[in-house]
Amino acid sequence: MGNARNFDNYVGRLQEAGVRVSVILSDLHTYDNVLDYNIPVIISAILTFAGWSVFHYLAYPKLETDRRSISGGYFFALTVFLIFLSSFILLRTTLYFDFRYDGDHNPVGFKIMSDYRLLSVATAALSTLTLFFLYEVLSQLYYNFCNQQRWEANAKYSNYVIIACVLALDLFIIFSGVVSAIFDFGFRQMLSLFLGAIMIYELRNFFSKAVIIQMHSSPAFSGYLKNMAVYIVLCLGCSVIAWGLFSNFGQSVKPGVFYAFAFIVLTLAPILLSYISQKEKITLQTSISNKSAELSGLRSQINPHFLFNALNSLYATALKENSEKTADGIQKLGDMMRFMLHENNHDRIPLSSEITYLHNYIEIQRMRLDESQNIEIRINIQEPGPEISIAPMLLNPFIENAFKHGISLRNPSWIYITLTFDENRIYFKVHNSVHVMSGGDPEEKNSGIGLENVEKRLKLIYPARHELYIQKSAQDFFASLTLDY
Repeated sequence: MGNARNFDNYVGRLQEAGVRVSVILSDLHTYDNVLDYNIPVIISAILTFAGWSVFHYLAYPKLETDRRSISGGYFFALTVFLIFLSSFILLRTTLYFDFRYDGDHNPVGFKIMSDYRLLSVATAALSTLTLFFLYEVLSQLYYNFCNQQRWEANAKYSNYVIIACVLALDLFIIFSGVVSAIFDFGFRQMLSLFLGAIMIYELRNFFSKAVIIQMHSSPAFSGYLKNMAVYIVLCLGCSVIAWGLFSNFGQSVKPGVFYAFAFIVLTLAPILLSYISQKEKITLQTSISNKSAELSGLRSQINPHFLFNALNSLYATALKENSEKTADGIQKLGDMMRFMLHENNHDRIPLSSEITYLHNYIEIQRMRLDESQNIEIRINIQEPGPEISIAPMLLNPFIENAFKHGISLRNPSWIYITLTFDENRIYFKVHNSVHVMSGGDPEEKNSGIGLENVEKRLKLIYPARHELYIQKSAQDFFASLTLDY
């Protein structure tokens, strides 16, 4: 195959074979390299870039979010149209020259040729679409890697870099003429394997939803057979496409064994993967159910414990004086009960709600204390923004433990509470004095139940995402919790 860049070499070989210049000029008098080669390649490259832009920015994001997106389907159809049009223009209008041989296979002049075949257009379009999918897989891996490395600050430049790379590839195609060579046999084989992997993944999703779930959810055997028939038809169509891309629809490789092999693999592999994933899903659901049951049990133990302490504090205040402090305490207790009823059952709550609960609890405890008599309570709680959320009732047990064991009306006592955060973590510290509890405490047998529950919940909800450090002695108790929210 020849064009302007190797014209001199072709002419030199013909002259060495004794072909006259007049014959060479006569053979090429209708050939115009700009009209017959450069312009079709440029138009094809522009259409290919347009198809990639529609696919990358419009079709793929919508279909990735919702496979049934109507607009995503329309954009994908537009992508297919642009790619088939690009392939048709490239193969239908691009002409090149090659040697014309005599019966003894000696070059005797030039002939004008075209690679246009309808099946070749289909193969070229399939190859280009497969390249698009391959690009999306690699780009998503790249984006995920960038997010993990916290390169978000440079994300605004990524689209410009991608477009520049695609335009550079187009220019390379235009000026080097590699479009016609991009669909070589070996490259098509690799693309057909990648396309086969995509088909197996999608067929597995269809088989799981339309066959396995249908079989378990509906007793109608006719519906199961109907979906199985659709699945077999899809496998037949996918095997034709994979074989067509591999063999240029039989022009390079005859159907034979390969087509049968493709059909068997595309039929059985999705079924096997569906049953494996279904088994893993059942195991995961069982594990989640067990963890949820355990969390529910822990919460049922926590709530009465907190209410009992709060009621004891209000009872002591009511006996001490009949004033507005009692009414204020009751109101704060109502707020705490409302929190437990409405928000404590959620998996995540705003950190601001948890902090409001902490303030109410601390104020109720302060009602029964005279902080002017050897009692020091320091509170440093940073107010968070609305975007931070945590599991409920993880912080208050430490504060409850501090007031329970750290306050004595006869000995000097102190409690220091600090809560801060940054863009990734919450830092919570409680440091308090320790005093021997007087006899007759109704909660003496339940000592430590709150902190034990917190430790269990942290392991269940935030595995490998928290650091809990506790240090205690006969004189003081220190707890530090770092949480990745």
